[in-house]
Amino acid sequence: MSAMKILFVTDNVSPIIYSEKIKERFGECDLVISCGDLPFNYYDFIVSTLNKPLYYIRGNHFTHNDEKQQKIFDPDGGKNIHKKIVRFNNISFCGFEGCLKYNNSDRIQYSEFDMNLTIQTMKPRFWWNRIRYGTFIDLIISHAPPKGFGTPNELCHKGFSSLRRLVEKYQPRYLVHGHIHIYDRNKSRISMLGKTKIINAYDHYVLDTEGK
Repeated sequence: MSAMKILFVTDNVSPIIYSEKIKERFGECDLVISCGDLPFNYYDFIVSTLNKPLYYIRGNHFTHNDEKQQKIFDPDGGKNIHKKIVRFNNISFCGFEGCLKYNNSDRIQYSEFDMNLTIQTMKPRFWWNRIRYGTFIDLIISHAPPKGFGTPNELCHKGFSSLRRLVEKYQPRYLVHGHIHIYDRNKSRISMLGKTKIINAYDHYVLDTEGK
């Protein structure tokens, strides 16, 4: 897996990011990835200031009323990677938007059945990736966490069982998610599921794939 620094943003417009010092703090990052629930003008600021590629997925607060903004932003500003596998600097990553369905609104929500079906349709591409590059997938980006890494007594924040099974089966090096807010700065962001590091990127997180 190639050495790379990735700036993750999710769920909160951070004053550390939305700052005149963004290039000083994050200019060495090679890539920006969003785990969702952020406004497009925030993405536009990051892309135009850092001049780095941006990939994103949509969070559960995204509604169909926001799709017009997405269509304007996507051509030059970023790329939605839900249900897609992307290869960047010898690292393969894919995205899964939304959270577990908890009400009847038009927000981005999925039942376990629907998310499992999405994952099943991607399996041929995981195998093709393995044949071509020697790995099923290096990095999974999701808005919601796998089951067991969210809040078990809250349906909205519970996490997907199907996503957990995906990690257990293919053992990517990382899964990075948002959706679960962190209010205690001393709380660890990193957990393990087999050989996979599960990282909560709430607000922002810099991943150094060299492991430093």
